[in-house]
Amino acid sequence: MHKSKKAHDTNNAIEVWIKVQRIEISINAGMNINLTIDTPLFHVEDDPAFEFETHLDVTGECYSPKIFEEYKLLLSIMGDGGQSGHIAARIKDFHEMDENLCPIYKNRRGNSYPVYKSPLGLSTVRKRRGENVLEAYLWVRPNMVSDILSLYALNGPLFGSVSIKKHGRDKWIERLSIQTSCPSNE
Repeated sequence: MHKSKKAHDTNNAIEVWIKVQRIEISINAGMNINLTIDTPLFHVEDDPAFEFETHLDVTGECYSPKIFEEYKLLLSIMGDGGQSGHIAARIKDFHEMDENLCPIYKNRRGNSYPVYKSPLGLSTVRKRRGENVLEAYLWVRPNMVSDILSLYALNGPLFGSVSIKKHGRDKWIERLSIQTSCPSNE
């Protein structure tokens, strides 16, 4: 492992620091597409009839660790008003089950503790072929999108920290932070 990588290595995750260069914003509202076509695509009867989405495209220049210094990071961040999928998951959803679908517990010093299988992350990260560009698409809660927009409105420099961990052949974002202070100063 490279020395520069090790400095930001926590739990086999690499902390990539970025300086935000640009944020593009789009806000959309409309009817659920499944109500407007003859053959609904992917629908659940409990899906909302109207959809509201705020979409941020965040472009940042990576500056640490050294192996990513010449990379750009493109994050497409979408606010999910429906709280669907993995965003709505609770800790209990990751409680490991045995073959009879009973929750698994471990005993330690006379106390019983649940066994959890942690999620892979918020989103996968892909490298563009032939380019020094990393891309990710993240669905987050709407309040996070609003908070990023509030920081952007301050008109000062923005920085980011993205914790990336490899699971099998894929790289996953475990944690994302957008802030007004440089993470290397913390």
